[in-house]
Amino acid sequence: MVRHPFVYGPAAGEKDQDHKASCWLVNTGWTGAPYGKGSRNGSSTPGRSEAALSGSLEKTAMKTEPVCGLALPSECPGVACEILDPRGTWSSPSDYDAQGAKKLAVLFKENFVQFKEQSSKSVQEAGPR
Repeated sequence: MVRHPFVYGPAAGEKDQDHKASCWLVNTGWTGAPYGKGSRNGSSTPGRSEAALSGSLEKTAMKTEPVCGLALPSECPGVACEILDPRGTWSSPSDYDAQGAKKLAVLFKENFVQFKEQSSKSVQEAGPR
């Protein structure tokens, strides 16, 4: 990318609104345990991507993830339901809470400090809780 994300972000938001686009975040990273101990979450990527592109995810019930506020689909054609909620892939949900979600939220907030003054209020409020 040639320009800073603060240039692309608002432009993408305008395009999304103008064209009523849907945006989906697909986790292709680690799942089931911390980095290096879990496994790659890539085998279900084609099914999740197809569901996003076909519009079928827009028709399913969503559950709000409590730390980042992300909407998680309750089902996805061709994908095991357990994969759709990262907390459920860990053998210990309390370990996920501490090492996964909360640790990631703290790291995100610490890193975001350098961008706070350049970002809009809505961006500042959209981060992890």
